[in-house]
Amino acid sequence: MHDTNYRNATKKLYYSVETVVTKDLGTMNNLTANTQTNALRLMKFLAEKYPGDISQNALANKIKTSVGSVNTIMGLLEKTHLIFHTEPYSGANARAKKSWQYHFATPSIMHAINIKFGFSSIKLSEYEGILLETLVGSNLVNLKNSEQFFEFNIFYDTHKVKKHRVDFIIKKDFDEVIPIEVGHGEKSTNQIKDAMRRYKSPHGIIISDTTKTIKKVDDVIFLPIKTFSLM
Repeated sequence: MHDTNYRNATKKLYYSVETVVTKDLGTMNNLTANTQTNALRLMKFLAEKYPGDISQNALANKIKTSVGSVNTIMGLLEKTHLIFHTEPYSGANARAKKSWQYHFATPSIMHAINIKFGFSSIKLSEYEGILLETLVGSNLVNLKNSEQFFEFNIFYDTHKVKKHRVDFIIKKDFDEVIPIEVGHGEKSTNQIKDAMRRYKSPHGIIISDTTKTIKKVDDVIFLPIKTFSLM
C-alpha cells in the first residue's frame, strides 16, 4: 500500500511538472511544441547528472539545438521555479566566461523525473548524495529569499580539481566567504578545511545525514540534514 501511494504521488508530481513545461512555458514565451519537448529532454538530462557535470554546449549537442535556445529554456524553467542556478565564485570577468550550475528546485522534482524516464548508470550512493545536495541548495535559496534571514548570495566552488570542491559557497556583501559541504555517509573535514584555507574563511559548515546533533569542532560547524531542512 505504501509503495502504491508513493508511486502514485511521484507520477502526479511528474505530470504536474510536465504540465508546467508543456502549457505554462508556451503561454510565457510563445514557445513551439518542439522547444517545449526540448525543455522536457533538458530536464531529463539534468536529473541524471551531478550539477555542473554537463555544460550548456553539451546540452545543446544532445538535443541538437543552439546554446542560445538552451539558455532561453533554462531561463524560463527558472521563472517557473522548477530549477535554480548558482554562479561561480570568481571575479566578474571569469564569472562571465564560466557556465552556471543548475539545480532542481526540490529533490522530489528531480526524483519524479528519474522515476518517469529511468535512472542513468549512476550509483545509488551517488544519487542519494545528489538528492541531499539538491535539498540543501533548495533550502539555501528559500533562506536567501526569506524576510526572516539576512540576504546573501550563493555560489559554486571553482577549484579545478573536482574532488576538492565544496558544494556551495555563501557570501553577504563584504563579509567573509562561508563554504558549505553536504555530507552523505561519513565525511572527513579535509575538503571543508581546504576550502576554508583557500577562501580565508573564519569557519565552514558540513550538513550531513550522519550527524545527529549540531556541534562545532574547531572551526567547522556540523548540522544534521533534518535540522537544516526545517530551518
